Amino acid sequence: VLLLPESPDDFALQLRDKIGRMLGVKIAVVVNDSVGRAWRNGTVGMALGAAGLPALRDRRGDKDLFGRTLEVTEVALADELASAASIIQGEGDEGKPVVLLRGLDIASMGKASFNNGAALLRPKERDLFRWFMSGTSMASSQRVLALCGGVGGAKLALGLSHILKGAELTIVVNTGDDFDHLGLRICPDIDTVTYTLADIVNTETGWGRADETGSFMASLSALGGEDWFYLGDKDLALHVERSRRLAEGESLSDITTEITKTLGIDARILPMSNDPVATMVETTSGTLAFQHYFVRERCQPPVTGFYFDGIDSARPHPDVMALLGDKALDAVLICPSNPFVSIDPILGLSGLREALKDCSAPVIAVSPIVGGKAVKGPTAKMMSELELAPTSLEVLKRYQDVLDGFVLDERDVGEVDQIRTLVKHIEITNTLMLNLEDKIGLARRVLAFAGRCR
Repeated sequence: VLLLPESPDDFALQLRDKIGRMLGVKIAVVVNDSVGRAWRNGTVGMALGAAGLPALRDRRGDKDLFGRTLEVTEVALADELASAASIIQGEGDEGKPVVLLRGLDIASMGKASFNNGAALLRPKERDLFRWFMSGTSMASSQRVLALCGGVGGAKLALGLSHILKGAELTIVVNTGDDFDHLGLRICPDIDTVTYTLADIVNTETGWGRADETGSFMASLSALGGEDWFYLGDKDLALHVERSRRLAEGESLSDITTEITKTLGIDARILPMSNDPVATMVETTSGTLAFQHYFVRERCQPPVTGFYFDGIDSARPHPDVMALLGDKALDAVLICPSNPFVSIDPILGLSGLREALKDCSAPVIAVSPIVGGKAVKGPTAKMMSELELAPTSLEVLKRYQDVLDGFVLDERDVGEVDQIRTLVKHIEITNTLMLNLEDKIGLARRVLAFAGRCR
């Protein structure tokens, strides 16, 4: 009996990688089969899995022959190739299981547009046939909870915010980085996510305000004050206002909600807790508060461990726990943030890990590791110093007890076999987010993957 591959996308990616290494060529691979069609007689070739091309090519925004803008056009390129190949492969005794197609200029389509065969599957809530067979009402929206750190997580959060609107998206942000400095309460991760979704972030650094000025810091330095933690003039206004309101008894979550509304953000951004938690970094030079390690010491002291001061008494934000217990929640996403200092503080809150395990929605994590390296921040350095391999596999081990699915970058496909032993569902895709298109594209793929994990 000849069986189709268990995961056609994984198989296509592995085959592409193997052929590329053997022959020194760059190819795309489509795994196809013949299928029947609704409302039509006869079978046609259809893509089951794909790698190295935009399986679903988004032409929205392009121009047609007459200069009109395409509004809804998405081309099932992998299906078109599969159908053409099936003419040669045949349905009988032709004996041609492999067809080589030449002449398609895939490179001109841009690697950022590449996706796999899973992109061709319509989400369950938008599929007329599955909706009709289920006998339920057709969902018009999704509800997603994202656990997020700073720069890396904020990129995916931004992509999600372009797809999910208003109450559909809640972003729970790490507050273990928060600290008091110059008499002000600084919340670096909340501010990074806020500035990113408000489209006022410094895109070169991924944090702080765009078009920032430094008069305050220059004056402070001239007076001999502490200038190791940069506070731009625009950024300073947020810290002053937040500190004033905290001193008057307002909660961090209420302040954050009002600030995000003022900045025009639809998504709800929540601190993981209104209670203070402080990430402490144990190093060979002694124990350091996180910002002292990260900014003042520039991550130079070798790390030996972490602990979170105040975690035992800190309570998760009640709305987070309510969402995790809500049967209407569609997905929980762990963004590609540092697992040690961004995600672990959230998971360490009392009852939260257990709530994730009991949650009816699929819990999906996106690896922050790409090709054995962290795209941003000291994740890979920390892992090496803790005698852990800087791999997605090691990241997965920290979350495996709560996960239903794991998103792995295509550059790390060699880890698939080991990862498959720890988690049921795997998505292999390009997770590198270099521009807005990448962020939205990854968000779409992650949401579609979560839908298949239900």
